[in-house]
This record gives sequence, structure tokens and C-alpha cells, in this order.
Amino acid sequence: MTDTKTRTLDQQMHDMDESNKIYEYFETVLKCSPEQADVASRTLRHKFKWSGVRLLYNGDAGDVPVIAVDHVDRIKEYLTREHFDFLLPKASVTAEGFEDTSIPGDILQAAIDGSKTAEGKIQLILSGGNGNDLDAAARVALLLKAERAKRDGTVNGTADNHPHGQTQTERRANSTNPFVGLRDPRTGQINPAQMKKVESFIKAAGAKVAAAVAKSAGLRLDGSPIPDAYK
Repeated sequence: MTDTKTRTLDQQMHDMDESNKIYEYFETVLKCSPEQADVASRTLRHKFKWSGVRLLYNGDAGDVPVIAVDHVDRIKEYLTREHFDFLLPKASVTAEGFEDTSIPGDILQAAIDGSKTAEGKIQLILSGGNGNDLDAAARVALLLKAERAKRDGTVNGTADNHPHGQTQTERRANSTNPFVGLRDPRTGQINPAQMKKVESFIKAAGAKVAAAVAKSAGLRLDGSPIPDAYK
């Protein structure tokens, strides 16, 4: 009887270690956000195995497990192919001469204040160093328009302030929750591409976990909002 209890406890400890190692892998190796790493650690355990020394990736059906840290590209390819790319960090732009992978705040502020030099630097970043990229120039104009509207507290002419520093529109755009964006908030129409991600997520995570993830965004599994009385 004691052996059975011990094995059960050992398995529980192993499961906790495995979940923690998956979390650490997504956060430190794949450079994911804490939210993305947390969702991955709870929903993708069937793809990983903690040996007690190394985190192994099980690969596709029939594949021999491999050391996860040595096969980052293979894991990213799987996540993208199976519509789990919402668990990966968003791609950022870089340009020669800039160490940061995003637009430096002082340059953005200067451009908002009207500096053409700063606008040129942002264009270099968005074009990957090609200062003659007309498409990048148009994107700079749109970026500055959006930033000015954001700082004025409006989005498309409508006030959309939020006390924690992000507007509702920004939170939707930056969210890694697969249920956010499943339905258009104005028309209620389903986004087919997002539906594929949601279906893959529910299949991997199970309905109970998926429902909790959806609820964390104030949504049902079908992407419709939960009435305030039931949140």
C-alpha cells in the first residue's frame, strides 16, 4: 500500500517538474511571454517529456523523442503547422544600427512631435534598412497616426481608454488567447483562420482547460462574450 502511495506521489512530483520545464523552455528558449509559456505548459505536455535531466520533444506520431533545446526550429514548425503559433512571440522588426528589436521610445516620441529625422529612422527599422522603401514610408504614416490617436484616447474617433494603460483594442491586438479575435466584436462573425487555431487548441487542451482560457478573456468557447452577471 505504501509503495502505491509513494509511486503516486513520485508521479505527481514528476508531472509538476515536467510542467515547470515546459514553461521554462517556452519562456527562456522560445522567448515567449509568461502567459504563452503558462498555456503551453498546461496544454502541450503530450508533445514533451521530462527525462529528469533533459526536456525531450516527442515529435510527430512515430518519431523518436529528441532533445528539445537542440530542435527549436522543428518545434516552431510544428506549432505553426498545427495552428499553435499564438503560443510563439510575435515577430519584431530590426535594422542595422539599432540594438533594440522594437522602435526606441525616444525616436517614436520625436516622430510624433514632428521630427522628420525620427520618421526616417523609423522607416529604416520597418524596411530592414532600405530607406527608399515606399511601403515602409506609408506604414510609418499609419503608425504615427495610430499612436497619436492612441495618446489622444481615441481609436477610429471613438474613446477607448483603459485605466491600466492599454485600450481594449490594444489588448485584443496583443492577446495570445486564441479565443480573442474568434468573433468580430461588432458583427459577431467568426474568423475562419482563428477558428482553426481554437479547434486545435481545444483538441490539445481539452474542453475544461479551454473553457477556463476562454473565460479568462471574458468569452465562451464559441468566442461570444460572457454576460457580466456570469463572469
